[in-house]
Amino acid sequence: MENQELRGATLSDCRPEQQMDRCVNEVAVPTPDRGGNKIRQINIEEVNRGFIVRVGCHTFAISTKAELTTKLTEYINEPDKTEKKWYNGDLF
Repeated sequence: MENQELRGATLSDCRPEQQMDRCVNEVAVPTPDRGGNKIRQINIEEVNRGFIVRVGCHTFAISTKAELTTKLTEYINEPDKTEKKWYNGDLF
């Protein structure tokens, strides 16, 4: 499996070092260039004390509708700029 692509394999099918490589490669890595200011899929789930928001592969919690509206408006107007803020830890 060393020379094979890991897609379709489960983590339990991989050796520990392959599991680490796969996990590291799937975590918050900026997408190089998606061809402009494209918006990723957005899912919002209302919970008892706010919202769980998923944008692309990232998930975060927001407490109020006002903050939800502000952050989503910022993202929709300037997706690339907002994602850079996320990766730099400046969004929240």
